[in-house]
Amino acid sequence: MRNFIAVLKDSFREARNGYVLQVMMGLIALLILLFMSISFRQLSQQEKLSSDLSSLINFAFSSSPEFGRFRMAAENVSEVREGDSWNTPYSYDLIVTFPNEAMYQKASKKTLPIGFFKSVKLPTSKEGVIDYYKTLNPSHGEFTVIDITPPSDRPKPEAKDKKEKPDDDEGSGGKPVILRYRVDAQSSIITEQKEWPHEVKVFFAVGTGLSFSQRDLAYYLENYVVNGIGSWIFSLLAVVITAFFVPNMIQKGALDLVIAKPIGRIQLLLYKYVGGLSFAFLLFAFTVLGIYLLVGIRMGIWSPVFLAAIPVLTVQFAILYSVSVLFGVLTRGSIVAILATVAAWFLIFCIGKLNDGVRNHDLQTAEFEKSKSEIGSNPIDPQTGKSMSMEEVLNRMNPNRPLWGFIPTSTFPAIRIVHTVTPRSFQLDYKMGRLIAEGVLTERQLKERGWDEPSPASWGEVLGVSAAFIALMLGLASWRFATRDP
Repeated sequence: MRNFIAVLKDSFREARNGYVLQVMMGLIALLILLFMSISFRQLSQQEKLSSDLSSLINFAFSSSPEFGRFRMAAENVSEVREGDSWNTPYSYDLIVTFPNEAMYQKASKKTLPIGFFKSVKLPTSKEGVIDYYKTLNPSHGEFTVIDITPPSDRPKPEAKDKKEKPDDDEGSGGKPVILRYRVDAQSSIITEQKEWPHEVKVFFAVGTGLSFSQRDLAYYLENYVVNGIGSWIFSLLAVVITAFFVPNMIQKGALDLVIAKPIGRIQLLLYKYVGGLSFAFLLFAFTVLGIYLLVGIRMGIWSPVFLAAIPVLTVQFAILYSVSVLFGVLTRGSIVAILATVAAWFLIFCIGKLNDGVRNHDLQTAEFEKSKSEIGSNPIDPQTGKSMSMEEVLNRMNPNRPLWGFIPTSTFPAIRIVHTVTPRSFQLDYKMGRLIAEGVLTERQLKERGWDEPSPASWGEVLGVSAAFIALMLGLASWRFATRDP
């Protein structure tokens, strides 16, 4: 035990002497303090409706001639209880504007594809508005729609004149067509204030122009700032710092001094490895605990499962560090160890991404087969509304199509085999993201993000394969270290 503590102290002294550890801790502390200054202002129903329409409809369709280049707006919003926007009935006027009659006629003949042979009507009629809210924006819960467009303002659904100018097809001429509907929402699927959008401010007063629910923001901070981008940045920096530990130890002179003490070579190498892990563990623990306290204090969302990110991120680093140790022993060079670790990191990520693509390809094929059995012998093309032959259906969704357009299906078995025997950093990231989501999001939000789908692998499988890889790398490093000359 005394030897282990001595080696551990030596490792930390190496990291501390370069002031990298202190600088990293300071930067993380400043980032947490910045997030601590976040404050929230609850959006009104008018602001939420305008934000929803801007992001979901106007951004997507205002520049699309295929769907009529229409815009939607909410006016005359009234709430039963002002200030309780998240749980009060409300009503408003929904205004749908088309640039001209030609664009309206084009949109009235179109539907929006949302899946295999499924589509939703565009809001060119009362039925289209109801279809839109039920399918694409169901936050209203129970609602009714009344068409209040004067008959004189609605164009007749006649075929376009063949002599009509081409400019009209592009929506660049004619009088705008404006449709009006009164929407009365009696309930909402949002069940708590933390799920309602809030304007986000920093330094307690400075507006950012961004709006999130407190649960969404907690999810973004924990899953992306810590488990996503942050974990990879911190892991890379930790790899760079700890890559010097083993090469420095086995330099001529330094190794002679160390092995003169009553400690075996393999034991010494493993102690050095644990020292590097301890360094990364402290870095991850400081970051995770800081964000955990931030989310709890500023948003009132305490999710103990988020603390599991500390050991999970340490395992991810342990995979990379085992590669660094092996190449540090083989080459005695820290730069080569860093480059080899980054290359292994990239390779492991690519294998995980390929396997994930193959899995999604299989799921889409299964969904297609299910849809094919449900649509019967007369499938309808959601874009044109016309019947399709089974040959056209198969051409639309070919189960043998290449992954991402260039990876043939014949390579799928090899991809699965390679993925089976390589560490599961990609799946560790996915499973930790799932834990985070389940800790801070509601059931509705989980379903929206697809976190209600079955997990592709168990914790036992992911950790077991990763542990076997680490043992293999350390076993090779120990064998080479034990058999080489000082």
